[in-house]
Amino acid sequence: MICHPILAMPPVNRLARSICSLGIFSDGRKIVFSRAPGRLDVMGGIADYSGSLVCEIPLNIAAGAAVQIRLDKRLVCHSAQKNSAIDTSIDRLCTNDPADVQKLFTDSDDWARYVAGCLWWVLQKLPDCPGLSIAIDSDVPLNSGLSSSAAVEVAVMTAICEIVGLSFPPMQLAAACQEVENRIVGAPCGVMDQATASLGRQDSLLLLLCQPDDTGSPAQVVSHIKLPKGFKFVAINSGVRHEVKGDPYTDTRIAAFMGQKILSQLEQVDLTRGYLANVDDLRFRNELAAKLPLTITGEDFIDQYGYTNDPVTTIDPARQYHVRAATAHHVFESCRAEHFAELLKRSSQLTGEFKITTIRELGQLMYYSHESYSKNAGLGHECTDRLVDMVAVRGHDKGFYGAKITGGGSGGTVAVLIRDDEQVNEQLEVIRNQYSQMTGRSTMMFDRTGNGAAVTGSACINFEDLLCAQPTPSP
Repeated sequence: MICHPILAMPPVNRLARSICSLGIFSDGRKIVFSRAPGRLDVMGGIADYSGSLVCEIPLNIAAGAAVQIRLDKRLVCHSAQKNSAIDTSIDRLCTNDPADVQKLFTDSDDWARYVAGCLWWVLQKLPDCPGLSIAIDSDVPLNSGLSSSAAVEVAVMTAICEIVGLSFPPMQLAAACQEVENRIVGAPCGVMDQATASLGRQDSLLLLLCQPDDTGSPAQVVSHIKLPKGFKFVAINSGVRHEVKGDPYTDTRIAAFMGQKILSQLEQVDLTRGYLANVDDLRFRNELAAKLPLTITGEDFIDQYGYTNDPVTTIDPARQYHVRAATAHHVFESCRAEHFAELLKRSSQLTGEFKITTIRELGQLMYYSHESYSKNAGLGHECTDRLVDMVAVRGHDKGFYGAKITGGGSGGTVAVLIRDDEQVNEQLEVIRNQYSQMTGRSTMMFDRTGNGAAVTGSACINFEDLLCAQPTPSP
């Protein structure tokens, strides 16, 4: 009897039931199953790529992967979420140029970049890697700002590494998945999404410092802090498509890296030490901000300063970049995230409970972050603004403490901090219904947490055992 816990968890349970019907798996060989969650960005957001501390919650919605070795040196993959499949030679992935892999999967097959990208990365370490059959499924809604891509990447990478015998620490695996997203998918994200999908813990906020440590790890786990008792963070999806690869996200990132480059050259000693998160916020407000251009064209920036130190974006000479505002968002978001984390740690360590004044402070920081997303980062959206306003108008007395747009912004999901009781939960439903009537968009809400792939682990199951475990069809 198969009793591994992961096989009972969605969507892995669906994958296990569908293995035989897919027709891409063979008897006589083992199948590795893995699972990685989506995440709710509570504080920090896009400042991960500027070295900020970020505060993330792993959700109970997840992506699942099933991987089996095949003998014909091919990658065959089926996506249940996309109801689509691809079949390609492993040899076509044996390239040092990630653009070659991108070109293999376009239009309706672009989802396969996440899977093929993981195998591409493994082939750099293990050139004689065999062919693979891979099935994926996910409950993380696409383009929702809940990191559906990182969930798939971490689930697939975990299963591939397990079945081919590669072993990496969870943070290194997360960094590998970030490289896949940057170089194969073409999205210039930071590492927080993949790190949360790998290292997150149920009922806890992951505090992650997105700067390398002495060992070369791309980020550092500061702590896991239990969520406040009697309160909860809720994810409400706005129904507006979120796209990290879009121009606003990329423009803001480039502008922030421009700001970092300019500030690093102001004095003999680099004020940023490589990251905007290291800039003193008070000095920035009082002195340094005025030394940055409000806007600059890519051509003028290159002429005056050369290129930025960002390896995953390219400056467009003809484009106008809002350097001062983007830099301000990253400097102050880092400060907000540190204050947010300090409030959490102080309350947790001293009393084990959270005072209402602390909850109110946490909520206010979320509102400040939301305002900066629009005002400075240029990544707001009228629909997410409306959701935040609907939370704010109810106020503390009714159990609503804070809300903010999350992750890459420009739509997607709003994180909300509320008192966890029946009346507040009823009001949440009122907000969702009113929002839908006003905008014509349906919402989804997620308020349960889960474990990252490193905590959940993986299961290696014989194909025959799965076959035996399938229910007998009714006559």
